[in-house]
Amino acid sequence: MAAREGQVEAGNLRAPPIGRFRSLRRLIIFQIKLAADAIRDVLLSPVSMVAYGLDILIRPTEQQSLHRRLMRLGRRTDRFINLFEEYNDARHPTIDDTIGDLETRILRDSRDNKDEGVVSVSTTTEVR
Repeated sequence: MAAREGQVEAGNLRAPPIGRFRSLRRLIIFQIKLAADAIRDVLLSPVSMVAYGLDILIRPTEQQSLHRRLMRLGRRTDRFINLFEEYNDARHPTIDDTIGDLETRILRDSRDNKDEGVVSVSTTTEVR
């Protein structure tokens, strides 16, 4: 049995296709995450070499190792970036949460400004 146009068969259930806005939103968020991940990698690469060098010179314990601390930082930033939407733990905020909060604020401010009828007023005076 063929699905009608605009519907996708999923087993016995028919689900509507993803909307263009939602699809575009996902793409934009994924691109932001990719950029954040790339920036993190570029920054951590030289820092990891310095940390390793200092560990060789200082010879700290395993727990005090700068390289180990850098690995913990990398795991925390990986969880925050949440590139492939693996983490959904409410105790650890992600970029998704930050973007969602930002969207909510923008929509609320836009709605408030529309409700208040904000109008731009010129401050110049005419001299006669």
